[in-house]
Amino acid sequence: MSGLTPYLFHDAAPPRDLPSLAFGDADELARLTRDCAASGVGRRVLWVRVSQLPSVVSRPHRRAQLRAALDPLVAADRGRLFVMPNGDFAVAWRGEAVRALETVSARAAQLLAGAADSEDVAGFFRLLELPDEAAAVVDAIAESSFAPDESPQDAGPPRLPVDTAALAGFEQALIRVDVSGFTRRRPILTRLGDGSFEPRWEKRYISVTDLMAALAPDRAADANTWLFRRMTRTLDLRMLTMLATTRELHHAGPFSLDINIASILSAEFLRFDAALPPGLRGHVILEISPADMLADPVDALFARTFVHARGYRLLLRGLTAGLLPVFTGGSEFADLLALRWSDGLKPFDAAALGTDPARIVLTHAPAAGMAWARSCGIRLFEQPRVPAPAICR
Repeated sequence: MSGLTPYLFHDAAPPRDLPSLAFGDADELARLTRDCAASGVGRRVLWVRVSQLPSVVSRPHRRAQLRAALDPLVAADRGRLFVMPNGDFAVAWRGEAVRALETVSARAAQLLAGAADSEDVAGFFRLLELPDEAAAVVDAIAESSFAPDESPQDAGPPRLPVDTAALAGFEQALIRVDVSGFTRRRPILTRLGDGSFEPRWEKRYISVTDLMAALAPDRAADANTWLFRRMTRTLDLRMLTMLATTRELHHAGPFSLDINIASILSAEFLRFDAALPPGLRGHVILEISPADMLADPVDALFARTFVHARGYRLLLRGLTAGLLPVFTGGSEFADLLALRWSDGLKPFDAAALGTDPARIVLTHAPAAGMAWARSCGIRLFEQPRVPAPAICR
């Protein structure tokens, strides 16, 4: 990877000694494709659509067998296996390697025997030639570079809503819990012209779902809107305190935080702001929910003025196709808008977005969402959770 440049905010100096966020094999394959196109050096690429395999052969141990079946091509001249975030395999090598390709085809057909008819099986494999089909490889990388969110789990027995007594018990229990164990991170990436992705910043948040499962598994955190907001404010203050009192900030690159407006106006935020290293000033984004902004517009505008003066940027998170027109028509509250992909966005084009596409971060984007974003000029994406890499072993 090329590190964290270019930066999102061009009016601020880049932080020094920031760690690189590796996006992995998808980026490496895109760079190989670009190099082949520039140099004219040929490669063959076998693309295996593991993400589209029938359920009977998509279990981890069967996928591991399919991965092992690719070994003859990996052993070919300059052979290399790339594993995409959605689980697809791509093997690139130099030369024909006819016998190795035949061996791989026979092994794969045996593994898939009985799982689908012959036409379906053929559709799981695609042989591409570089540099002639570089554009097709880039498109395949883009479609495979975002793993779908995990399927919803069984909800289990009904859970009780959080009431004031349960909230008090939760807050007491929270005092004794190290919230760093429940802190999650997701890269925000920009898609470059060659099909690769480059990190812009890292989204940080405390997983309320995981925390509730540990401290109050019989309670549904979001069943009561107002108590849920109170709970998230408590978590905000714990996160701010943790960042301000550890050396975490001294090793951090650009990042964003989910936060409530009331938390921005707290003493804990002032301590966090005072602890922020000069190199990070201008590279921290504060993510606000639309409901929080609308609940108290006066405080929201005051908070915006305050954080802008301190070099922060604001992102309005959780927008949907229905909410987008409401918050883009001349709204200057947020610098960035996080838009959740859904089929309801398909009728939108660049003009219908109502705002500069450079302001939009698309989340939960499958291949169809990626294609739509590209047509609209959207280049920022939140990377969903990547599946466990067991199939790579």
